[in-house]
Amino acid sequence: MSDADMALVEASSNALLKRASSPSNVIVKRAKNSIETILVTSAEYDLLIIGTPEKGNWQNILLGKNKDRFADSSACSVLRLTVKG
Repeated sequence: MSDADMALVEASSNALLKRASSPSNVIVKRAKNSIETILVTSAEYDLLIIGTPEKGNWQNILLGKNKDRFADSSACSVLRLTVKG
């Protein structure tokens, strides 16, 4: 993801959060080790919201056939939102 794309994601997310009544903040990070980054960053928060591709097989995730590495590595609760492509 380019720096411009990252800035656009952050700006769009912040614009959406302005409508929320609860305190929240957006963090957009680039990392070589995404699992370690999730572990360290999520320790500071109550809820981590991340996107998942639309093509993901939710049945596998719900039944535990394929482990969700991000949710398993997170130090807080995780909400995955489907991202339409």
